[in-house]
Amino acid sequence: MVRHFRLLLGITCMLLHIQIYAQNLLDNGDFEKDYDHWSRLTGNNGSMSFYSLDLSNVHNGAQSMRVSTKATGQKAWDNQLIHKGFYPTKGDEYTLSFYAKSREGAVEMKAVLQNTTYNEQTYTIGTEWTKYTWEFKAAEEFLQLKFFFTALGTIFLDDITIIGKNYVPVVIRPTDTTRVSIAVKHQTIEGFGSALAFYEGWVTDHPSKEEMYRLAFQDLGLDWLRIRNDYKYQPDFEKAAKEFVAKAKQWRGDSIRVLMCGWTPPAELKSNNNANNGTLKKTEQGFVYDAYAKYWRDALLAYHAKGIYPDWLSIQNEPDWLTDQWETCKFEPTESAQYPGYDKAFAAVMKQFADIDKKPLMLGSEMLGIGNNQFYSYNTPIKNNADLYAYAYHLYNGGDPNFPDSYNAALQNIKKDFGNKPNVMTEYEHRKGEMYKTAWLMNNVLTQANASAYFYWDLIWPNGGLIDIDNPYDKAGWRNAKGYQLTPHYYAYKHFTRFIHAGYTRVDHTCSNSFVRASAYISPDGKQLTVVMINPTEQAITSSVDIGGGVAKKTTVYQSITNDYFKQLPTSASIQLPAKSVTTIVYSF
Repeated sequence: MVRHFRLLLGITCMLLHIQIYAQNLLDNGDFEKDYDHWSRLTGNNGSMSFYSLDLSNVHNGAQSMRVSTKATGQKAWDNQLIHKGFYPTKGDEYTLSFYAKSREGAVEMKAVLQNTTYNEQTYTIGTEWTKYTWEFKAAEEFLQLKFFFTALGTIFLDDITIIGKNYVPVVIRPTDTTRVSIAVKHQTIEGFGSALAFYEGWVTDHPSKEEMYRLAFQDLGLDWLRIRNDYKYQPDFEKAAKEFVAKAKQWRGDSIRVLMCGWTPPAELKSNNNANNGTLKKTEQGFVYDAYAKYWRDALLAYHAKGIYPDWLSIQNEPDWLTDQWETCKFEPTESAQYPGYDKAFAAVMKQFADIDKKPLMLGSEMLGIGNNQFYSYNTPIKNNADLYAYAYHLYNGGDPNFPDSYNAALQNIKKDFGNKPNVMTEYEHRKGEMYKTAWLMNNVLTQANASAYFYWDLIWPNGGLIDIDNPYDKAGWRNAKGYQLTPHYYAYKHFTRFIHAGYTRVDHTCSNSFVRASAYISPDGKQLTVVMINPTEQAITSSVDIGGGVAKKTTVYQSITNDYFKQLPTSASIQLPAKSVTTIVYSF
């Protein structure tokens, strides 16, 4: 047998140095990721500007932003280039820096910092690349950077940064020791899942669906399938779900479990008589909790009759969200004059479920995100409800997915204040984000909140998802012969889902290098240990992984970097852990 309990993650000799860099809060300030994080505004009050990437007039890198203003409009803000935003510390001092030049010379523009507050600086841009700066004190915790183009002419922008004035340059040391302590146990893992909700017909009618099912359930190794409750407001409500569950079981056997979520009750129970938007109907006797609960009873029994038995159930997806674009139903944490209480609705449903055999375990309250005190508001009223199995939540607020550590404070509060039950993250995706950041955010949720399960939102979806599907009814428009493609997020997710399953336990670990993100999981029988490591920095790091001694029969390593995904590496050679990479190490005993 071969000793593999210490695995050296090496780097080439040319990288054996200490790199120093300053933290830029502004993502894609060099426009190397095209228009990512940037939007444009023009056309108001007769204004006209053209925004494009320029490959010949650059300060650094491959491209810059070119803004050609043909008409200024009536207001300074009629022509804008807008960054998605950044997260400073309120009251701290920062320096905005950018390089600019103009084609004509002496062209005026403004830089603006805005959210609920507003500050601006005016610049006159000359014909040579020049560095322009603005020292400012952050007025709030979130700000958008905007450029107003107030004069006719063409301006080129490049290398835009926002750096803390007193920021101490970060030293990334090229070495790390990660130690895994199998004896120190944390949460039991319930598994990983994803949703087949919406575009169901695209999947069931697609000529390549059998291959997509295999990739989704066998290759990813998902433990969970999330479906929506379509009872009463979709014809053949069970048809797609029945196929999805059958195919999941074909590839994963009875280990696959089902989470059912409600997007809305039928229109006749809604305040607006519409599946979209609205809330529960209210009569002279109050909100129709009993009718709502009876609907859920009928729905569950109808699915049972079709052979679909949800293991977990959430009565309302995102009760804090309203839109007329898709099915929603608003609940407040507790009843108000305008909205029903989630707590009362939950209790009414549980009363109707009392005598049902094979009833699911209940999740609550699956709000949109964990920011703005939403997790506390919705879950405090049901915290001590014995029928609540686990707290569920999404991640559409509470942090910035481009900086996954920005979620950590909110995640840690879940662990600290709601540790009496498991918590599960049941929906999120960031389709424009980089692959390694998906793994980084997953790792944070598992280690900072002690989450027991994690669900990526869209398993199969057009222009996104884990599997990006083409329209089955328009084969001429397919991007390849199969009509689908795997996204980079598929591989990021696979680094966790393929070798960590329900029943595994997260075990303790430490990393001597504070930049390395890692987590470790032991199988129920102790015969497999899976270690996931993320290097989110821009340089390689050598990590010596120590799991305490012993003998492994086999060690397998998989690694992903941009455009080279889930590559199996030889364990007998030095293994490189590159910048912005995800690595999974599987020890078999």
